[in-house]
Amino acid sequence: MEKHAFSWLTSFSSWSALLTSLYKDIKAYRLAIIGEKEEIIAGLPLYLVRSLPGGKKLIGAPLATFFDPLARTQEELCLLLNAAVKLKDRTGSSLVKIKAFKSKEMFSGTDFGQEKLFLTHLLPLTKSLPTLWESFDKNGIRQKVKKAERYHPEFSEASNLAAFGSFYRLYALTRRRLGLPALPFSFFRAVRDIYVPENKAHLFLLSFKQKPIAGLLVFSYKGRWSAEALGWDINYKFLSPSVVIYWEAIKTAIGAGASVFDFGRTSAENKGLLTFKRHWGTEERQLPIFIFSSDRSENFSLPLRARLEGIAHNIFSLAPSSAYLTLSKIFYRIFIE
Repeated sequence: MEKHAFSWLTSFSSWSALLTSLYKDIKAYRLAIIGEKEEIIAGLPLYLVRSLPGGKKLIGAPLATFFDPLARTQEELCLLLNAAVKLKDRTGSSLVKIKAFKSKEMFSGTDFGQEKLFLTHLLPLTKSLPTLWESFDKNGIRQKVKKAERYHPEFSEASNLAAFGSFYRLYALTRRRLGLPALPFSFFRAVRDIYVPENKAHLFLLSFKQKPIAGLLVFSYKGRWSAEALGWDINYKFLSPSVVIYWEAIKTAIGAGASVFDFGRTSAENKGLLTFKRHWGTEERQLPIFIFSSDRSENFSLPLRARLEGIAHNIFSLAPSSAYLTLSKIFYRIFIE
């Protein structure tokens, strides 16, 4: 199924390996439609997780920012979704939750309703570099890059564990500053072990006077480069580290022959981040999450989730640094999706 138009890193067994290395009780299921020649013509990986609220759930796919069922037609998708509902009943799960991007139109008319909407921002890399540069917002991007260049920050790609440690420190500081939990370091170590050797993950660092001040983790597959995690030191705000590291990563992607740079998933409510990503002249696309629950009262989880997210924001913002990572680990263990 690697040649499927909807395939991405999270579609394959490598994502199962990553998840099970983090959470031993996650169980992977692979639903498939088999053709006349015994070949797989459509597939849907799902993961049984135990999270709150709601107990056991079937998720496609946990911790993924980008995912799609591998179906070519709505008929194939409906067959997979019907099998997913039967699996939900068999496993005693409360719901089936599926992230979607390229397949989102095919969910129309199914029993799966949209639970939440995220957005992604795509930058096609088909234009010349000067033309691409001119498409960026003058004040929001170009002036900041030019100002930073006067200080000669150093951009590099690294894969050793020490570099991932430096990145993680910046990532965790940034997430705490935003009142958000940080994925455990074991997630990034697993990414390094599984995807870096296959040239499907890239860690970029931006340094000033030999000190890392920003880090960006990017997944790459079939010409698509997708930003997955960013961290930067606010003490170097005058260098606009997040702007500079994205620009350098984009140029690296072009040099590697990429066709599109994806700025990653953003909540539709995050106005500041949406503005930042729009400044790059990107194309905005929807990333909906679809859900099926036989108990329609399951919708209680939506307002409850909003309240929990508000409480969590305050907790992570105010937590002492010594407790922040522990609380983050607990959060991702309880609310993994």
